[in-house]
Amino acid sequence: MWPRQILAHQRIDKDSVYQRWGVDREIKLVTGQQFSIDEKKRTKDYGDFLAEEWSVWHGDRDERNRIGWTLDRSKRCDYIAYAVVPTGRCYLIPFDLLRRTAEACWAQWALHAQYPKFAENRGYKTKNCPVPWAQLWRDMQRVSDKDFVGTVALPTPFVVTDQLVFQW
Repeated sequence: MWPRQILAHQRIDKDSVYQRWGVDREIKLVTGQQFSIDEKKRTKDYGDFLAEEWSVWHGDRDERNRIGWTLDRSKRCDYIAYAVVPTGRCYLIPFDLLRRTAEACWAQWALHAQYPKFAENRGYKTKNCPVPWAQLWRDMQRVSDKDFVGTVALPTPFVVTDQLVFQW
């Protein structure tokens, strides 16, 4: 049902600042909201999420290495659309929460038996960490909850025409 609420979408393929920000598609809704998506696709179902640590990997302490999209703080996309083709599923994952979760949990994720998992591409190699879906969701929930723990100290209110007002 929600696709009827899409007013417009724009695929971004050309080399541009948007691509460097991790934006593959811009979506505009009839409500006026808009968001950007980085599209990822796996053609085989391994039952996990593949977190990219290094998008270009030449070896330990090699200055030619480039940080992977999962940990890259320069990315500006709102969501990762993570498609697992054989299952027919596409997960829409809030990118900032994913990145913060990866930063907080990478040491634990790296204990996974399949880490590191390298992928050979045309002329370069990536270094990745497979994370079981259940663990990813648990860790994202924990990091999200941590952001909201605590109390807000409200300023002392005062009354203006029978209404309580807080001066921030």
